[in-house]
Amino acid sequence: MRGRGIRMSDLRILAALSDALGRDLGIRNAGAAWVDFQALGRWEGPRIVDPRVPDRGVEQGRHGGGFLA
Repeated sequence: MRGRGIRMSDLRILAALSDALGRDLGIRNAGAAWVDFQALGRWEGPRIVDPRVPDRGVEQGRHGGGFLA
């Protein structure tokens, strides 16, 4: 199945993980996930700043093409 572009929702992935681990994660549907998400409330802690990474340009490949990093 690798490389076939199969898409799974986050909720479906968590359900598959739960099944594979043999443990109930307590979230089996979107409604339950939304209730848990809302119970977290608004974040009141400090915000992190996005890291700034300098642009290193484009490296040339063997045949004159560039590499994306």
